[in-house]
Amino acid sequence: MDFVVKTDRQISSQFQRHLQAAKRGLSKQWDNTKTCQAFYAGDSMTYIDRLQYSTPKGEKKRALIQFNKVMPFVDAVSGFMMQNRREAKYVARVQFKPQQETYSIHANAVAAYVRSKAHSPELESEQDLDMLVCGYGAVDTDISYIVGNPTSCPNGEILIQRLDPRNTFWDPVAKRTN
Repeated sequence: MDFVVKTDRQISSQFQRHLQAAKRGLSKQWDNTKTCQAFYAGDSMTYIDRLQYSTPKGEKKRALIQFNKVMPFVDAVSGFMMQNRREAKYVARVQFKPQQETYSIHANAVAAYVRSKAHSPELESEQDLDMLVCGYGAVDTDISYIVGNPTSCPNGEILIQRLDPRNTFWDPVAKRTN
């Protein structure tokens, strides 16, 4: 079986075609995301009123007053989700056997190590806020072995990053996951 190596230009062209197809298929979702983020940021759906006041010269002027009544409630729910987040605990199927108990201890230790090294709670909080505001949120987990990355771990650096909902899309021609 011969493998054909694509040039950078061919890869870029293919990516652009897939991105355009995704944007066409998800245009309503992306427009909704922009609207939801504007709603949360206070660009729309705010209480607006005009206040009349007098200047030192006696002129009558009107000032625009705006209140965003959405963000505090969304932030409160997001904070509640953060406070009540549960960390997964791994328990062996057959308890009270030395090997299974040891496995449980090690599995929980590895999970705690990964969560602390990757700063998972902070990223999950941002993802929760995206899910509350936009209806979807995503994080990407990776282990970097790239030479030149600042790494203190010889087994690779654990990288987790929040994916911006405005830059997240699905491959419309994918045949299977990932």
